[in-house]
Amino acid sequence: MNPGILRRASASGGAVEKPVALTQQLADADGYSIEEGTLFISPMAARHCTQLQKLDIPAEMIFDENSLREYPNGLQVKVWETHYDGTPVEPPTMFTRTVAV
Repeated sequence: MNPGILRRASASGGAVEKPVALTQQLADADGYSIEEGTLFISPMAARHCTQLQKLDIPAEMIFDENSLREYPNGLQVKVWETHYDGTPVEPPTMFTRTVAV
């Protein structure tokens, strides 16, 4: 398990294998795609990335442009509306269960 990835606990007590947060430093590369399923990223994750020019943000990530203030100037950010492979993002089903009252 990557120590920089926080994971959600499932109802059965096991870990869900989708990342919730990226809390570690990004690799200093010219482009980076945040893993799909990540809900948020540390504002300081690209603090030392002098080469970073492009950043892909998955559709389901909670994103605020203010969180990029520590990222390199001129960074090109693409917030995806679909999965990276182009398939549509399914709406959350967490609160759609019908309960008899």
